Amino acid sequence: MDREMDIVKVSDIVEDSVAYMVREAEGCVLDGEFIVLNYGGYPYAIHVSRITSPGKILGWIRQLSEKNWMNAHRLNLFATLAFQQIGIEVDNAL
Repeated sequence: MDREMDIVKVSDIVEDSVAYMVREAEGCVLDGEFIVLNYGGYPYAIHVSRITSPGKILGWIRQLSEKNWMNAHRLNLFATLAFQQIGIEVDNAL
């Protein structure tokens, strides 16, 4: 009986984790010519013309890392999307 309860709890945790990852991913999207981050209560849009090189993306990562609503997971989502815009695929399987 206890084992069945543990299985249900694990499945609830997995379901909650997947829902969290989807919400986080939906908070960082390409919308036309903007990467839009929607985590701090309002959209934060960065025009793709401002992320044309790895150096510029690094600059944005530095700036975004200072925001109180930013975290490592969200920075990873932004960096992956930004690098894709300049034709660089990010290997997130480290």
